[in-house]
Amino acid sequence: MDERINVGKRSTNFELLRCIAMIMILFQHLGDAMTAKSDIFVWAPNELYLNLMRIFGTIGVNCFVLISGYFLIKKQFSTKKIFYLYSKVFLYGIVTVCMLGCIGYTNNSGMQWIRDLFPILTMKYWYVSMHLGLLLLSPFLNTMLMKLPQEDYFRMLLVIGVLFTILSMITLEEIWVSRFAWFIYLYSVAAYIRIYLAEITISSHKCFLTFTILIFGLWCSVQSLKFLGQYFAVARDHIYYFTANWYLPVFVASLCLFLGCKQIKIQSMLINSWGKATFGIYILHSTVSPFEKLFRGSRYLETAVFFPFSIVAVALVFIVCWGIDLLISRVEKKFLYPLYDITATKIDVILLKTESVLCSAIDKIIVKGIKDKE
Repeated sequence: MDERINVGKRSTNFELLRCIAMIMILFQHLGDAMTAKSDIFVWAPNELYLNLMRIFGTIGVNCFVLISGYFLIKKQFSTKKIFYLYSKVFLYGIVTVCMLGCIGYTNNSGMQWIRDLFPILTMKYWYVSMHLGLLLLSPFLNTMLMKLPQEDYFRMLLVIGVLFTILSMITLEEIWVSRFAWFIYLYSVAAYIRIYLAEITISSHKCFLTFTILIFGLWCSVQSLKFLGQYFAVARDHIYYFTANWYLPVFVASLCLFLGCKQIKIQSMLINSWGKATFGIYILHSTVSPFEKLFRGSRYLETAVFFPFSIVAVALVFIVCWGIDLLISRVEKKFLYPLYDITATKIDVILLKTESVLCSAIDKIIVKGIKDKE
């Protein structure tokens, strides 16, 4: 969530996209929190609104991965970045556990403490774990993608795209795709755009219009399947069927939003600050789960207040988490960055020595094998 084109200079259009994607994820998490209890009565207009909210998150996640692919394809692999990512997640986890303790939410479960201390390994923040895997894989992906002829690259994207976005949707099976495989595909699509289509201009208005039409279409699909679910079990079991990350409508909607923001010419220090904080906002709000724990939002589901409540709740969570992220980042920059640099440098030295020892051992085994044959 924190890649950029030039060191020290952020592209506001992509920071704006980060903000939009994060807000979409917040809305989906709010919707999920409100409907977690099956016995809650939902006023009909609010149900229509909830169905819209629960479409947003998958598109937001796709956009974050597209941003990563667009930037990382031109970057050198950095051990420091991996260490920085894990340290940041660990630090934010500790901060949020302390915050929850201060407001009276404690968890004495040993497993929960393990999840808090090792959030990436235990998939506590599944997106962060996937993002780390993508970072580790990026140097190999970049080498392969940069060496592929453009025609072969495009054909590869087309074939895999059909398998992931169309065939898996038609067959009602997910054997063609896993979440991590989908992340790799999105990374490759964004990398292709950066390598071959960076200078091509597309109307942002047309992109946003297509995005809006697709969102409306997805919402209509949910409403239709809910209606049919009254009569057919297969529809009842697949109400949000067309809203999966890798299905064609969601993929195209994500791509339209990405390409539309890519074309915007804008500069804003405030948006840059918000965009930079989206990683922290994701971790902080995921740990605290504020929409039900703090706001008790489900009590508004029976009333017309729910719509304005959702807007205010998402805005408050975004702004408060942004403020906390600013404070943590300043402390981190002043006291922890030097430690990060020293530790990352030592890790680099250890990795290089390990690589040298392994290569030497492999060479000896190969030479011994050749001599034995002779």
